[in-house]
Amino acid sequence: MKVLMIIPSHFNRIGGAERQLYILKEKLIKRNLKITILSNKKNSHKIIFLFEILYKVLFKYKNIDLIHIHTINSPALIGTIAGKILSKPTIVKIPRNGKGSAINEYYRSFLGKIYLFILKKSTNKFICLTNYAKKELISFGFNKKKLIVIPNGVEVENRLTFSKSKHKNNFICVGRLIKRKNVSELLSCFKIVFKNKKKKLFIIGNGPELNNLKEIDKKIISKSKALFFGNKSNMFVNKKLKKSLFFIMNSNSEGLSNAMLEAMSNKCVVIVRKLNVNAKILRDNYNSIIYKNKKDLYLKLKNLDNNKRLKFIGKNALETVKKFYDINLITEKYTKLYKTLI
Repeated sequence: MKVLMIIPSHFNRIGGAERQLYILKEKLIKRNLKITILSNKKNSHKIIFLFEILYKVLFKYKNIDLIHIHTINSPALIGTIAGKILSKPTIVKIPRNGKGSAINEYYRSFLGKIYLFILKKSTNKFICLTNYAKKELISFGFNKKKLIVIPNGVEVENRLTFSKSKHKNNFICVGRLIKRKNVSELLSCFKIVFKNKKKKLFIIGNGPELNNLKEIDKKIISKSKALFFGNKSNMFVNKKLKKSLFFIMNSNSEGLSNAMLEAMSNKCVVIVRKLNVNAKILRDNYNSIIYKNKKDLYLKLKNLDNNKRLKFIGKNALETVKKFYDINLITEKYTKLYKTLI
């Protein structure tokens, strides 16, 4: 089976969608699938990349059995229409739902609704990351029969032998440094709460908010420090997760955070803002610590002293990932889906 995967960004970057595609690709290859990835690795203009997609599909169609697109934006429309012309089945994965997501923005305008109407007609299947996302898409008029729930998956080690106790002062935040992630609010809260304690916040990722974050770090006098690492490999991220007891995510909206799942697979205590998309995954004080707003985050950070409770949360986080989000389980679901379409 020959699968063309399309993603508008370069699949080696730090973002969750890119890392998810990479590990899925590796697992599918081990199942004897031939995977070709078409990404905008040269960071070409959007129009140029769309022509690359057209060329790849229209002139190399004999080397393609199925097209799997990892975005809801314009590459999805071009890829699915080309697939329709050549009778190649297409799958569109919707990386994020909820407030501020692309799908919501399209739905708010007349032209956006036309765009979605064409996409709905030309696509064979849409991948939703959660049941919440599926319900939202149904409310937007998507055909229920075209919607498949397959969450993100991560590598899960059979036995985790490392200890977290010596890393109790380490916190980690992973992702693109953009306003939606609210890292500036998180950083200021972290440095104020731990003003008189020697804590470390590892910030892994890059983006337009980087300089602003460094200014905030300089302005707030605190014994606790923020360490900026920029974009790093998945191997580097996992090493830092192993050396951190806490993972913090302060996003306004997410799909199903790959970084969060990776943190859980490393027995981190995940501290996350309450989001509808996580309602079926996370339980407060069971496999995570959930807060509602900045004030609530401040209070939760001040009350992280119960080591027995933290160990319990980290253990349950790992068990949750093992049961539902192991990449091997997710790969099996995709393999079965591909077979039904070809």
